[in-house]
Amino acid sequence: MGSAYFFKSFFWKVNILMAILLGLGWLTYYLPPKSATALSLVNLVVPILLVLHFLYVLFWTFKKKKKALLSLTCLILSSLIYGIFYSFSSSQEIQPNDGFSLMSYNVRGLNSYQQLPIKNVDSAIFDFVVQESPDFFCVQESHHTMKLKGSLDRIYPYKFVDFIYGVPATSVINSFYSKYPIISCQVLNFSKSDNGALFADIVIRNDTIRIYNVHLQSFNVVPDVVHLQNEPSGKLFKRVIRVLERQEEQAVIIKEHIDSSPYPVLLAGDFNNTQFSKVYRVMRGDLQDSFLEAGFGFGKTFKIFNLPMRIDYIFADEHFEVMEHTNYNIELSDHEPVRARLKLKSDK
Repeated sequence: MGSAYFFKSFFWKVNILMAILLGLGWLTYYLPPKSATALSLVNLVVPILLVLHFLYVLFWTFKKKKKALLSLTCLILSSLIYGIFYSFSSSQEIQPNDGFSLMSYNVRGLNSYQQLPIKNVDSAIFDFVVQESPDFFCVQESHHTMKLKGSLDRIYPYKFVDFIYGVPATSVINSFYSKYPIISCQVLNFSKSDNGALFADIVIRNDTIRIYNVHLQSFNVVPDVVHLQNEPSGKLFKRVIRVLERQEEQAVIIKEHIDSSPYPVLLAGDFNNTQFSKVYRVMRGDLQDSFLEAGFGFGKTFKIFNLPMRIDYIFADEHFEVMEHTNYNIELSDHEPVRARLKLKSDK
């Protein structure tokens, strides 16, 4: 009897602690960029906190305890603050040639360093893209030796590959492929970073739109317990804080550039952060998140410790209608591709 009481008491105290941590996550989410960055560490574990609160609801409900209301309230408030984290949305019925499609995919250098024990990953990715045939294809971490197959050349007559200071990058490149004419394009370099962004202005029928392809600062943290245990905690903490600071700086740069765009805007890419972060809030602003509009499930694009994470996004401004969102469950990179079908509201 005594041990059961101790267990429940301890379990309840941990429950309260998890609620306090989640509350800090809510506070940090609304803080201005580059302020109290250390607190942003809480936002990185929000997915874990949400899972724990869901388990707490099940546990206390099973025990027929009103204490379940604490975690239930935390989940409800989190959904109001962060948006839904599991979507039941269904895509609308789409007619052939209705709108256009945009895909974003971090291909991790086409497995050039043999991270996956799979042969011909580049060919498999090319075949996948040919099969899906999106109208626009945003690629992050294209390797500098990446060469388009003849089939992709036929699909995409227009392309823009990021070159750093006029020299092909040796690691991280953003690439953009289009079925529609590109009338202008530009690289947005981030200071003190190998990551970057680009945008392209495209003529699509009678309109011009601007598409951003973004790859925010990487954590370069191997998602493996052994690797993390071998790294001194102080060094890891400083590195993560430094990455968060750079991500927030980069998010502000992109947001300010988007606000000055003379054309309707689409934003796609790898943010290297979750929807529970300041980075996501700043980048999204008033834009529509295609997953929240028309996705289904958790929207997983990345896994860490087998926990589904959504860190790759497609956003659209108010000029677009989001018709469909697709997450692909393919293991050809550490990321999974996302695709959205959209339509300009002015396109009758």
